[in-house]
Amino acid sequence: MAEPPRGFRVPVVSSRPLTPSTHEIRIEKPKAFVFRPTQFTFLQLRTDEGMDARPMSLASSPTRPHLEYAVRLSDSPYKRAFAALQPGDEVRVFGPIGDFVLHETRPAVLLAGGVGITPLKGMAEYAADKALPIPVRLVFSNR
Repeated sequence: MAEPPRGFRVPVVSSRPLTPSTHEIRIEKPKAFVFRPTQFTFLQLRTDEGMDARPMSLASSPTRPHLEYAVRLSDSPYKRAFAALQPGDEVRVFGPIGDFVLHETRPAVLLAGGVGITPLKGMAEYAADKALPIPVRLVFSNR
């Protein structure tokens, strides 16, 4: 039987709108948290309806000092609570999870639309930060 993902309680470092309909938070990266680009976590936070955890793509590279998440805003209790987070607020992170990762020895073409850029942003940052000897092409579309 698989082990459940490990949980970490961490503070929000920053919270900001990226566009009128998209919001980003950065949280402290736990020292014991090791992940690969494009993995995801469950991000738990307090909403008007109590504690709620949702699967969230990591928008950051493992080479960066914080974990980043971005969402398209809606009127859901979870996304309202996400956008209302302030520096110092605590969230809980479970993970990392997922097998969709960058193969460091093969060329990559990354295709994304809208907020779907989130996991690919971290992958592209990682390839650049590590100066991987492979071509990485990003094709992105947004309204």
